Amino acid sequence: MLDGTVEQIVKPAPSAEAAKGTRVATTGAMASVTAAEVIDGKAFAARLRAKVADQVAQLALEGLQPGLAVVLVGHNPASEIYVRNKARQTLDVGMRSFEHRLDAETRQDDLLALVERLNRDPAVHGILVQLPLPEQIDAAAVINAIDPAK
Repeated sequence: MLDGTVEQIVKPAPSAEAAKGTRVATTGAMASVTAAEVIDGKAFAARLRAKVADQVAQLALEGLQPGLAVVLVGHNPASEIYVRNKARQTLDVGMRSFEHRLDAETRQDDLLALVERLNRDPAVHGILVQLPLPEQIDAAAVINAIDPAK
């Protein structure tokens, strides 16, 4: 139809597997769209963790054990769960995990001093500062203080 209405051509998809490659064709102001591929997130994550573990093992053969520092300021329950899981996953793939838990009343200068120490620490290869930060801390200033090489 070319009268301004939208015409759709959709193959019925009885399952997610069958939906792969399904196309929707339209006329008018809309363009052809390809349906999203359904992925198994847990399986994808497991494959990714295995790949990271293999790469960490390869680095270990060269005498390097990567380390991830995670900084949590305050007591946000969701953030605490995320940080705990991140530490576990880091250890599971053979990396070192450095957790830094600071009180919610921590001053920005103190947090920036910690970030600077982590930037200089050769055992730390990555720094993750968990957001949100308490209101007295400028998150952008903290993020900008992290060495991009980390």
